[in-house]
Amino acid sequence: MFPDSKIAQKFGSSRTKTTQIVKRAVASELHAEVVEKCRTSPFSLSIDESNDKNCEKNLAILVRYFNEQSTTRFLAMPVCNIVTTYRRSSWRVKRIDQLLQSHEMKLYFMFLAHALEPLNEFNTLFLTLFQPPWRDKNRLLRTFLGRFVKKAEIRATEEDTDLTKVWYAEADSQHPDHIVTVGKAIRTYLYDNRDDIPPATVSKFFRSVKTFYQTVVAKMIAKFPFEDPVISNLGFLNPARRGGIHPPVCSLARRFPALVPEEELDTLEKEYTDYSVTPAKEMPAYQDIRVDDYWGRVGGMKNRITNTQRFPRLCRLAQALLTIPNSNADCEQGACPQTPLALMDPLFLPFDKKAVTCLAVCCFHAASECC
Repeated sequence: MFPDSKIAQKFGSSRTKTTQIVKRAVASELHAEVVEKCRTSPFSLSIDESNDKNCEKNLAILVRYFNEQSTTRFLAMPVCNIVTTYRRSSWRVKRIDQLLQSHEMKLYFMFLAHALEPLNEFNTLFLTLFQPPWRDKNRLLRTFLGRFVKKAEIRATEEDTDLTKVWYAEADSQHPDHIVTVGKAIRTYLYDNRDDIPPATVSKFFRSVKTFYQTVVAKMIAKFPFEDPVISNLGFLNPARRGGIHPPVCSLARRFPALVPEEELDTLEKEYTDYSVTPAKEMPAYQDIRVDDYWGRVGGMKNRITNTQRFPRLCRLAQALLTIPNSNADCEQGACPQTPLALMDPLFLPFDKKAVTCLAVCCFHAASECC
């Protein structure tokens, strides 16, 4: 363990001792470091609940803050148990076994394997941190609409480019069963077992397929931020778009007055103009680094005359925005989909109320209410 020291080579630590060292000594120091950083920097919270093998319901809480780059750290994991009872029954087990062996159930499993593929692909984009996938939301919505809605109905809205106006729930707008997209494997299975699967089962299956597609599309339209002003204005974070279309940076900053006060908005606008027109050779290279790394380097740029930070307000806004999680990536990598509810003042957080003003994007599930 310590090959450079004969004395240290005699050090020994069993499982129980090591556990106590980590829990009682190392963990407290690391936790204090995270809390101190949250007191002095913009940060966001993410949560994800999960059961362990002992059926304990754990709620993992992670925090993301900016420290030269966006950094995600573990904060806490309280136990949120809800007592439930379940009485074993042999007939239930037999019934489940019968259902799993039926043609209908096999069709549903095969369909889900096919239908969820684009959703899995879209969710994978969330794992590519700092590359928000919302620009692909229209493509995903169009993909699902094209699976069960007639192409003419989709093309009819292309001039307005608003896919949320497609009449997808009307039966006349939907494909007949033999055209609805369910995957080659299902079509083959239906053909090979055409003598064993009753027509009523097939009709029920396709009704369920269309209901599934309608539900997915309705959920996308209701939950995806098609018109969210923050999401639509985050383009200025992309260094490749520097100097392009001028985004309403001040309008975005007004959403977070704790970061840039009203009296500093004019100065913020000047900083953004200076940032936009600065020659590329004076700016940090961005081709082979992450977006948060890029803004960390921009934050280190100095004014040649005053030797002070060149873009203090712009970088403060950009770095705070980069702490907002795209979705569930942080929770999945660190330990459920999450929904940002509000941008909260630090006075509502369980830290020192005299701390430097910070931004918190708090993401809650219903399960968090028990904590």
